[in-house]
Amino acid sequence: MLRSKINVFLSSKWAAVLVFALWPFLGFLIAIKNFSSKTSKYVILGFFILYGFTIIYNGSGSDLDTTSHGFKQFVAEFGTISFKKLNGLFSEDTDFLQKIIIIIVSRFTKDVRILFSVYALLFGFVYLKGINLIYSFYKENRNQNAWLMLFFLTLIIPVTALGNFRFFSAVWIFFIGAFNVIYYKDYRYLLVAFSSVLMHFGLSAANILLLIYLAVGNRNNFYIPLVMISFIVPSFAGDLITHLGTFLGGGIEGRTSSYLNEDYVDLIKNVDFSWFLTLRD
Repeated sequence: MLRSKINVFLSSKWAAVLVFALWPFLGFLIAIKNFSSKTSKYVILGFFILYGFTIIYNGSGSDLDTTSHGFKQFVAEFGTISFKKLNGLFSEDTDFLQKIIIIIVSRFTKDVRILFSVYALLFGFVYLKGINLIYSFYKENRNQNAWLMLFFLTLIIPVTALGNFRFFSAVWIFFIGAFNVIYYKDYRYLLVAFSSVLMHFGLSAANILLLIYLAVGNRNNFYIPLVMISFIVPSFAGDLITHLGTFLGGGIEGRTSSYLNEDYVDLIKNVDFSWFLTLRD
């Protein structure tokens, strides 16, 4: 009897909210269990915000430490922003959405924990939007394989990747746009996919591939040779992007030159991205 009452309570949409107030992590787990509930998604988002506010980072040089120092330096330098200074901030940049966020947050507080909380809120929003797209398919075809795929998808780019907020948020934004364009044929979401570039310039390559896919279609006899060529003549793509950036000028030229700089490439080669990914010549 008691167990059945507990199960009924845990299945209710307000269970996660009530438990979250007393024990946030347990409330977060209950919200995951009841993911289909809209209220549960708000609880998960609330946990992400709490995670961002209380996140602990150690060691100089980490992404979070760099972000923290950068925010404090920005507040000290741009306590009050004139239109002239504002124009200078964006004139040589392409992925400026993060800078807009920093400007807005810095108008209200100097506490970097608030900035991380806002990052977690925005990241959590696009994260949940992306996961919900796949979850809708899982509900229609519940089986062990589908559950495992959904489970591992949630772990690929979780909220713990907050140190790389700009890039990973852009990845989820692009995923949401590309998924709706390819599967639902809703071409309005091309604007969503393209907007990922405003968060991180690196997603421009993914958007180019999306446009190629829309033009060519799902043809392996086109993509397989393209992949083989990329391995045979990798410098060709780099030279092409460099010339394109020079032609377009402005912030795009600055971004392409910085990403393709030999010193930067050598630095990235020595970074351990993950156990399954290694950058090689």
